Amino acid sequence: MNNSLQTMYIEMVEKALDRYVSTQRCNNDHVLEAMRYSVLGGGKRIRALLVLNFNRILGGAANDAMEFAAAIEMMHAYSLIHDDLPCMDDDDLRRGKPSCHVAFGEAIALLAGDALQTLAFETLARNTSLEPAQVLQAVRELAAAAGSRGMVGGQTVDIEGTAQTVEQLTGMCMMKTGALIKCAVRLGCLSVGADEASMAQADIYADAIGLAFQIRDDILDMLLDFVQDEEHSILVSSHITSDLEKIADYIVFIHKGKVVFSKSKDELIEHYGVIKCGAAQFDALDKSDIITYRKMDYEWQILVSERDKIQKKYPKALIVPATIDEIMLLYVKGER
Repeated sequence: MNNSLQTMYIEMVEKALDRYVSTQRCNNDHVLEAMRYSVLGGGKRIRALLVLNFNRILGGAANDAMEFAAAIEMMHAYSLIHDDLPCMDDDDLRRGKPSCHVAFGEAIALLAGDALQTLAFETLARNTSLEPAQVLQAVRELAAAAGSRGMVGGQTVDIEGTAQTVEQLTGMCMMKTGALIKCAVRLGCLSVGADEASMAQADIYADAIGLAFQIRDDILDMLLDFVQDEEHSILVSSHITSDLEKIADYIVFIHKGKVVFSKSKDELIEHYGVIKCGAAQFDALDKSDIITYRKMDYEWQILVSERDKIQKKYPKALIVPATIDEIMLLYVKGER
């Protein structure tokens, strides 16, 4: 798939997620804020892209599969919120930002995850382009992938440490990570009414990449454990920014043979931000405060290096923490 099509699909998914989350009502605004923070907080949208690409490969229309693509991203976001909780992996960072429970507290994070899970099924049911039987099958697929036969089952095996043999470890990986990957390709197939032969071929592909995803994540955990000893160091060369967020202390960004920046990860995460505004607000900004900027379809995105200071200078501006991925993208794609 070419980059322009990938970008278009991601933008479509982002708009769909924003639209569906915005329809929610709750007596506690913190839950809604936590839902938006998590599901609209970045990410590569791999699962949604799998849905839309299998839909495309099999001759479908992206709009027919958009509810499926949005729903699987909601389910993924719910799983990450719960996975980061102190009772699970106890991770304080997610995609270069404080994890949901760090930003909103454990109770609100738990409820936000629950709400995203239920919203995923509501979103599937909103699909009126397909036959009811196709939508019902999609609900079954997502429920199975997320439940005791999928993510929940795999996480249980991981927590209890009962997987000892290669076969058991492979089975755990296929459930914990692979189940939702497989669900994504199957939802793409379902959106065009694919036959069982096509579904079986899609399953083979999904099993392979689902296993690879989990193995890579486990290797990163091993590297992270290794560098906890201050006498140990590793050099990682990667284009996958989530790897850097997880294990790097310092980041050197090289583009076209030149060093763009060399900074500590903490400095990037704690101080950099992105202003999101309209044309009038952009024109009112002091250009010396801007590192780079991009004009998108509906907003301007402006990279700044001292987020808190800029917020005080422009109290009405919407300034969000910048992920490492956003920082690199704005350095490369932005104007100065």
